[in-house]
Formats: sequence, C-alpha cells, structure tokens
Amino acid sequence: GLKFVDDERIHLHHIDGNHSNQREDNLMAVHRSCHQQIHWSQKDI
Repeated sequence: GLKFVDDERIHLHHIDGNHSNQREDNLMAVHRSCHQQIHWSQKDI
C-alpha cells in the first residue's frame, strides 16, 4: 500500500459523510489526493 511521508498532510475522511460523527470507526486517514478521489467518486452515486 501507499505510505505517508513526513511532509505530507494527512486528511481524515468521515466514512458515513457525517462530520459530527468523530467516532474512530468512522474516520479513515487518507492522502489528500485519495480523499479527493473518494469524494469525486461519491458524486457519481
């Protein structure tokens, strides 16, 4: 898999789309570009 590097910002993705839900099982650490891809793909749904 991909690895984070020291100077790379980590984004937290809310799996259920609810930004108020801060439960650990609802958060996923992702690269910035991966986070964008997740949201772009969800717009097609």
